[in-house]
Amino acid sequence: MDKEYTNGEITIKWQPKLCQHAGICVKTLPQVYKPNESPWISIANASTELMKVMARACGHNHLNQFNPMDITSWKKNMADLTGIKYAGM
Repeated sequence: MDKEYTNGEITIKWQPKLCQHAGICVKTLPQVYKPNESPWISIANASTELMKVMARACGHNHLNQFNPMDITSWKKNMADLTGIKYAGM
């Protein structure tokens, strides 16, 4: 059963059939994703921008499913080579 969680700015739709169940969300944002609680997603415990990043990352099970907006690199030469954003200074 799909479930939706909202903070008024963004709505996260959890789709268990698409979920990889890798636990990355729980490990990355334990203040938001609490599988032993109900409701298990506390979307108000993170910024809307952070939730957007997690939503884009969630459900990707292969690198070819990402687009350049989903990925960044700390290595300038890798960013230049691939065309993804450079996150360094």
